[in-house]
Amino acid sequence: LPSLNNASDEILIRNKFGDLVHKVNYSDKWYKDDQKKNGGWSSEMIDTSGLCFEEGNWRASMNIDGGTPCKTNSLNGNNKDTIAPELISIIATKEGTITLHYTETIDSVLALERTNYTPHGFEISSITYSNATLVLGAKSPFTMGIEYGLNIRITQDCSGNLVKQNFYAFIIPDTILPSDIVINEVLFNPKGDGVDFIELFNRSNKYLDLKELTLCNKDTGNAFKNCRTISVLPQILAPKTYVLLTTSKVKVMEQFPYHDASVFLPMSSLPTMNNDKGDVWLITKDKSIIDGMLYDERMHHALLKDVDGVSLERIRSGINGLNRHNWTSASSGFYYGTPGLKNSQLVEDNENLNGDVVLNSHIISPDGDGYQDVLLVHLGARYAGLNGNVAIMDIAGRKVKDLAQNAYLGTDDFFQWDGTDTKGRKLPLGVYLLFVEIWGTTQETIQYKIPLTVGGILNTR
Repeated sequence: LPSLNNASDEILIRNKFGDLVHKVNYSDKWYKDDQKKNGGWSSEMIDTSGLCFEEGNWRASMNIDGGTPCKTNSLNGNNKDTIAPELISIIATKEGTITLHYTETIDSVLALERTNYTPHGFEISSITYSNATLVLGAKSPFTMGIEYGLNIRITQDCSGNLVKQNFYAFIIPDTILPSDIVINEVLFNPKGDGVDFIELFNRSNKYLDLKELTLCNKDTGNAFKNCRTISVLPQILAPKTYVLLTTSKVKVMEQFPYHDASVFLPMSSLPTMNNDKGDVWLITKDKSIIDGMLYDERMHHALLKDVDGVSLERIRSGINGLNRHNWTSASSGFYYGTPGLKNSQLVEDNENLNGDVVLNSHIISPDGDGYQDVLLVHLGARYAGLNGNVAIMDIAGRKVKDLAQNAYLGTDDFFQWDGTDTKGRKLPLGVYLLFVEIWGTTQETIQYKIPLTVGGILNTR
């Protein structure tokens, strides 16, 4: 006999002219029985009138001898194919090929009929079909970021079951560069039986493929470890959109009422996320870093007594994720997390940052409701390479909180204040001063004193 592999193979019967009479692409999955697929049992066709109904028409033999050679199959009976084939994936390349994978064999005559296709934005030059896989070739390469379309007039299996959808849109993704996609929200200390999650945000104007990205931790030697591929199939992330990565979509939905389940992408596992501190890195296949963050419990708002089940949200998507001042606890008004949605503590990147010292507000209301919970202090790029102190003073000129001491300034530095003093206690309502001191080796010290107000609800009882 021809060689037959144990796990899967193809068997064909042809007549003397080479015409195909029947073929079977079998798999040990067809047994539907983990014990029997280990050996000694045959796989039987249930309904011999359904020759093109493949996996759904085969099972492990029920005969005690393990099979029924030259006899009526033990499973013989009516088993009509009423299930239409479904498109598993459509993969387009910039070179100009479109590959469509179906759940089962489709009608090969229709598959190869040129008039069965209406392309949008391109012309078809070739069509090939084999084993539930259809490959179309375009006359010229595709352009990245352009949406193309393909209408298929009829797609059906050999039992006549029609595919429900026949129009497909696809986009050739662009190259992912650092900070195109950022880590936007993380939950590393879930409540009860909850699960971790990592939210990504495409802050670029490009269509990007998550298949090209991996999530990792780093070891003490700065090498990547515990890496997890986000998707083995193309997964296009449109400009200015989110994706939520987690091992349990249901548990995230249960614990966070404010969510967008349509952008949840389940993963079998995430990199290690310890409850006290850790790291997450987003890298490409060639290990180029797209974004990263170092997190710990102290990055949560100081006034929170319990941070279990509270996510950390990125404040500005355009500021480096490694800047711990760029993260804070999600708002209590949003039940401490916004998976798949705009962050409750978001400060838009388009806010004007031109100036020597720029504040997101002159009022801080640190009550966890997502409105003015934190003060952001941005120092101008012209101070890069100099040293700086940033502190909060009370109205009498006494220092109550250091935000930065002898910091070496970069081109895009900013610091965060949560309305607490050096011991993490909430300061009384009233007027305070932001004190900024900048100096270098060759210039005079520059100082700024800017009034601030700590606001909130007055207790009149």
